[in-house]
Order: sequence, then C-alpha cells, then structure tokens
Amino acid sequence: MYQRIMEGMRREMDFEELLKLFVMAVRKGMDFKRAGVFLLEPDRKHAYLGMGTSPKGTFEKNNERIPIYDRRGENHFSDVINGYKKYFLSNNVPERISEKYKFRVPVFSNALVPIETAKGRIIGALAVDNLHQNRPITRSDVASLRNYSTQVGLAIESFQARDRIKSLSLTDSMTGLYNRRFFEQAITQEIKRCQRYKRAFSLLLIDIDHFKRVNDTYGHDAGDEIIKQVASLIKNALRGLDVVARVGGEEFAVILPETPPQNIGVVQDRLLREVRSARPAVSAMAVKGEKITFSIGSATYKKGDAAASSLLKLADKSLYQAKRSGRDRAGRLEIHENKKARPKEKRIKK
Repeated sequence: MYQRIMEGMRREMDFEELLKLFVMAVRKGMDFKRAGVFLLEPDRKHAYLGMGTSPKGTFEKNNERIPIYDRRGENHFSDVINGYKKYFLSNNVPERISEKYKFRVPVFSNALVPIETAKGRIIGALAVDNLHQNRPITRSDVASLRNYSTQVGLAIESFQARDRIKSLSLTDSMTGLYNRRFFEQAITQEIKRCQRYKRAFSLLLIDIDHFKRVNDTYGHDAGDEIIKQVASLIKNALRGLDVVARVGGEEFAVILPETPPQNIGVVQDRLLREVRSARPAVSAMAVKGEKITFSIGSATYKKGDAAASSLLKLADKSLYQAKRSGRDRAGRLEIHENKKARPKEKRIKK
C-alpha cells in the first residue's frame, strides 16, 4: 500500500487520480469491500467525499457538504474529524449509529480514521466498510488503517505543496493572474485544439492608457494599485473558462475559447464599459475626477496553420490602431484564416 502511494507521487498524478490510488490500495491491500477519502473544506465546518467506492464497486465522488459539529458526541464522523476520538470502529453499525445519521446503504462493519499531516493537523478521514459481507473489521485492521492514513495525509500535503509551487511559477505575484509563461503554453494548446476540432477562438491584448503618466504623477505604488484594479476588472467581466494573463508591465492578454468574430464586439464593449465606470483605486486620482481607460487589440483564429506569434502580431496590430485612433477603444478585429494552397497542376507536354 505504501509502495503504491510512493509510485503515484513519483508519477506526478493529478489529484483525482491520486485519490483513486489511495482508495484502490486500501481496498486491495486489506480486502475491504469499499473505501472512501473524505476531505475537509477550508472552513473546517464541512467535509465532502473526495473519492470513494460506490455499492457497485465503481469510483464515485460527491460534493455534498457534510456538516462537522464542534460539540463532542454529536456523531462519530465529527468526533474523529475534531480529534475527540482516535478512530471509529463497529461491526454492528445499526446499533451504534442513531437514526438521524444512519447510512444510506445497509452497512454492518465500518471503520473511520483521521487523515493527518506531518504536524498532526487533521485534513480529512479515511472510511472503510464491508458492505453485504459478514467479515468483521478488527482492531488490528484499524491499527494498519491509522498507519496508512498517516501516509495518505503526508502524500496529500506533499501534493498540495507541489501544486502551490507550480501555481506560483505560472501566476503573476502582483495580480494573481496567469503569467506570460502560462499564457504562451495556453495559446499554443488552444490553437492545437481548434485545429483538431475545427473551432474558432479569439485573442485580446489590453494595454492601460497613459500608464507612464500615472507612475510619474502618483508614484509606482499607485501604478501597482491601478494594475491590480484593472486585472480584477478584466477577470470579473469574463467567463471562468477564459484565460486572463498579465504579459507585461501594464499589458494583459486574454484567450477567449469558442468565441468567433461575430461575438468579439460584445466582449470588448463590456470590458471598456467596466473600466470606464470604475472609480480609480488611487484616491488622489479619484479626487481629481480622473478615470482609468485602456485600449484593446483583437485577433480571431478561424482555421489553417498558425503559430502563437502570428496571432499575437495580428492582435498587436489591432492594439496599435486603437492607440493611434485616440485610445479608450478597440482596434479593428484581425482574422487569421490561412487556407491551404492548392497544389499546382502539372502541365502535360504534348
């Protein structure tokens, strides 16, 4: 079981696959009918099934929020999560659990142990049962489960730490948006996806107008506040699937999946309207009645061979047009639509 965990960490599985590995390892390693990893939410007042086994033996997860009660003795689940009990074990569950908290399926043998980090912080619980089987769970089983759940906790903690480091390498520390490195990976992947499935996507380049004047007049700290404000305005005005990145000092890029040319104008108008109506985060600017504005360049990929650099050049050309035309507006939409050249016909000599 421990070996399976270490193999999973070395292979750098995603979190869902890692949870499946935990469940399968304990089922096969200790011959339990079912197993489930329950994880605490950040508020520590609720938990959910991160990954488990259904009565039919398939994997299942459930985002249904399970309340965690602070008072001791409310139910065995809360007591284990809160550390009031070291574990729960019963081979006669209907007698041990009140009608209020009865299981949805007929379980007689059940055990629950906490999942702890290296510092002893409980982050969830590991549950096992023998559904429709008469084999009892022993205290020896529970001792093995507790040792195993410690390894699960260490693995989850390690995964989360690695995930945080990875996130830091792909996000901009000031705004929390993706950085240029992530953006370059994302646009390349989006081009490949659209080529494969014959879909369209659009790209925006956004540049804050007269930003140098903000820095020169109010200082670089004020400039940072404006950058953070604009980043938030852009992100909140777009869909969750859109990729928003800070790619330069005061420049942002947005990938809009499944956004053809006829829809881009609506997105641009919404963004321009949001930033125009916003009160500047810098109070000295707000007192003077100054406004934040930005200019937008856009390009749409429709079909054909393309490189990220070619789309960026088109969007940059559009952005330049918006700046030259007076700023606080969107430039002309540039469309990338390379058509494959037809092979030349060979002339037959008479």
